Amino acid sequence: GLILLYMAKVAVISHALGKVLPTGVAAFVVIGIGFYLIRASAQGVLSLTCRNAIGKWFNHKRGLALAISGVLVSFSYSFAPKGLNWLIERHGYDGAWFTMGITTIIVMGPLAWLLFRNEPEEDGLEMDGGSKSVEKPDNPDMYVSREFTRGEAMKDYSFWVFNITFSFYGLYATAFTFHILSLGGEYNFGSDRILSLFVPIAATSVITNLVFGFINTHLRLKSLLFVMNLGCVMAALGMLFLDKPGGVPAYVIGNGIASGGFVSLTGIVFPRFYGRLHLGAISGVNMSA
Repeated sequence: GLILLYMAKVAVISHALGKVLPTGVAAFVVIGIGFYLIRASAQGVLSLTCRNAIGKWFNHKRGLALAISGVLVSFSYSFAPKGLNWLIERHGYDGAWFTMGITTIIVMGPLAWLLFRNEPEEDGLEMDGGSKSVEKPDNPDMYVSREFTRGEAMKDYSFWVFNITFSFYGLYATAFTFHILSLGGEYNFGSDRILSLFVPIAATSVITNLVFGFINTHLRLKSLLFVMNLGCVMAALGMLFLDKPGGVPAYVIGNGIASGGFVSLTGIVFPRFYGRLHLGAISGVNMSA
């Protein structure tokens, strides 16, 4: 919340710093620090903490829990460009940053303090609410042989297979989301038209996330990763040929599948493969990539 309030005042801070440094350098430093802090806190620590909390609270029901929570996450990611654009048009950039900062401090801060706990054992509870799986799973991905350290996980081939896919989608999704209006301009799409594509993307993302959440215990995770990769390829090709026949459907469906798969798999893979003990350190490597 404080970082968002800082972003609301970058113009004032940049102007003040411009009295000491060259104007261009001052603006670059102030904005660079702001976006680094946002990337490190909101996109980094907070999203990592939320995913890891579900990984530590659920085992056999982890996929289902992520699917349910991912409904809101998927819609939020997909509707964010349209919602933020509305906020900017209504209050300006500074006002949009300020509104989000105050909302985070007043609403989200107290909710997190009241409801968030790192592990169920802290409150005398057990994973999955204490319920045990009735049937012994046939899926080898459901067995955690031991608790891996970060170094051991980084030496595992599977870690990098999943990590590279997540890194690609994180890079791609950030790029097309931040430049969506410029992208629409290149293809002669008006702002309303290009932003409206996020609505079907959100719907497809939610469906994909729910499906992944329900079937992940019955399929190898590499199969679900393959489906996500197909979505990434389809999304990239759709964006490249957005003004051609089939470009928009490929862009929408591909992004929906990739987004839903990303939300689901990033929360499932690491606790299932490497255990809970060093989950934060292992997931941190993925996030930093």
